[in-house]
Amino acid sequence: MPQKELEIWVVIIGSSALLLFLVGIFIFTIVLYQKKKINFLKQQLQDKNTIAITNEEKTKAVKELNTVKDKVAMDLHDDVSASLSTIRIYSDLLTKMQKKPGAIEEYTTKLSNTVNELAANVRTLVWSLNEDNDTLGNFEEFIHNYVFKYFENVQLKVAFKSTILNNNQELPGIIRKQLYLCIKEILHNALKYSQATELKLEIIQIQKDQLQITITDNGIGITENIELGNGLKNMEKRMAAIGGSLKIENNNGAQFTLVCNI
Repeated sequence: MPQKELEIWVVIIGSSALLLFLVGIFIFTIVLYQKKKINFLKQQLQDKNTIAITNEEKTKAVKELNTVKDKVAMDLHDDVSASLSTIRIYSDLLTKMQKKPGAIEEYTTKLSNTVNELAANVRTLVWSLNEDNDTLGNFEEFIHNYVFKYFENVQLKVAFKSTILNNNQELPGIIRKQLYLCIKEILHNALKYSQATELKLEIIQIQKDQLQITITDNGIGITENIELGNGLKNMEKRMAAIGGSLKIENNNGAQFTLVCNI
């Protein structure tokens, strides 16, 4: 087997093995979380040692159980299925590009980036499902580390500030994940469109039951030439799903404000 062809198959097999490992972790985590949640909800419905719950409460618990199942299916599809399809496509292209070294390097890089992105998505899902992370303090630390890592190889000065009244304040996984995904989208837009040299992210706990996250950059702001498109719609949907809001302003650059009750 020619050396170049051997290198291609090493890349494909290595990426596939890593992908299967990540998928295994993903599914294992999902199953554990789902089992724990379902058992808790069933206990609510069946516990004979507590006061009988009303039909309305039963309906609410069953609805929550179905929501958990739907959410698991959605995460599995969004974070894994798309990456599997992309990796399959790049693997097929690699085998067809053996006589084009430049193309091989391009698709090898894309394949590697896809696997890395899936790995990051799996880590985020595990983080969001782990109830030990359901605190404001943990969320603050996670976002702090994420924003600095995101821009570590970019010529952009990052400032991070937080005002948390209670680090142990509960912040459920569903809220943490939706806020994180909105922040991720905003940082992506800043890197791709803003032409900014400075970015500031601030987390503020307003009184006890409200959280505000503000991301500001000194770039060109939101102009007619910048189409946020589906990214904006997805952020609005994510914030609406947790009863929050998204506000976008031009203030010597772009300013995004996320607000939600906690």
